Amino acid sequence: MVPASELDAEIGRLAQSIVAKSAAVVAAGKKAFYDQIDRSLDDAYRVANAAMMECVLTADGKEGIAAFAEKRKPQWKKK
Repeated sequence: MVPASELDAEIGRLAQSIVAKSAAVVAAGKKAFYDQIDRSLDDAYRVANAAMMECVLTADGKEGIAAFAEKRKPQWKKK
């Protein structure tokens, strides 16, 4: 929560945070979210887990893990 006077700035910060991520992984995450939203809890966990595993195996997933381990900014390949 932020005061109304800070809302636009906070939205801008959040948007920039999302834009800085891998577009391919963000898109896959959004798809998984909508795929699981109306499912039972167990089924939703299965959908989300499968999506996460798929993302980890992508070029951007591997780059994100490597960048985190090496304490550097990731260089997204959009794959």
